[in-house]
Amino acid sequence: MKVGMIGVGEMGVLMAGHMAAKGMEVFANDIVKSRIDDAVARGAKAALQISDIAPICDLFIVMVRTDDQVRMIADQLLLSAKPGSIIAVSGTQDRKSTRLNSSHIPLSRMP
Repeated sequence: MKVGMIGVGEMGVLMAGHMAAKGMEVFANDIVKSRIDDAVARGAKAALQISDIAPICDLFIVMVRTDDQVRMIADQLLLSAKPGSIIAVSGTQDRKSTRLNSSHIPLSRMP
């Protein structure tokens, strides 16, 4: 399985390392380059742009700080993620915001 880990801060870097250790192909993305480097040291591959990994990953785990960041990332993924891929938001976003964020996804993009 190919996993795009978007947000590899304190929690995301550990998740990326555990998945890589279990044999998954993990691509680490973050707005801070040194965090990507930390994830690479734990077995992930660097993904400097979300658009580079969107068409190849089966699963995206989004571990970012704000609702606005989640929406921006989801919008990027919806442009080029392969059909059937999964976007899992694992941050501490408000459930109401997550529902609002998902309401703009066209039904044609849902499995």
